[in-house]
Amino acid sequence: MDFDVLRLLSGAGYLRPLEADLLQALARLSIGAHGATYNVALLLFGFGSPVFCYLWLESGYVPRILAVWGLFASLLVGACAFAFIIFPELTRVVTIGYYGGPIFFFELTMGLWLLLKGIRPSPAPQADGASGRALAGAG
Repeated sequence: MDFDVLRLLSGAGYLRPLEADLLQALARLSIGAHGATYNVALLLFGFGSPVFCYLWLESGYVPRILAVWGLFASLLVGACAFAFIIFPELTRVVTIGYYGGPIFFFELTMGLWLLLKGIRPSPAPQADGASGRALAGAG
């Protein structure tokens, strides 16, 4: 999408029949389309990422505080993306630092945690004496 803007403003021979005003308008349209697409992608990310963070939280494989932080940060991204779609002028006030910072630190911390500590093994389920005998007798 960004390269389309550069192509339109490159001055290539096949663009010479088009007036400069038209090329600038097409470039601006391409930039606007990129912004709209980015907001939809953020919205979809804001729906999907909390699911994964909830699964991390329920699994107990990573520290609870880390999973809760990821859940909060993911929901913040989704809420901001939804607000940007409804109120486009809000993007002038709420910059990427507000909604991107928390998810950036979550993903950085999560990546480092998984790289350095790995996944904590979950405790093995304890076999009940009666159920263990019933399973052994069934075979």
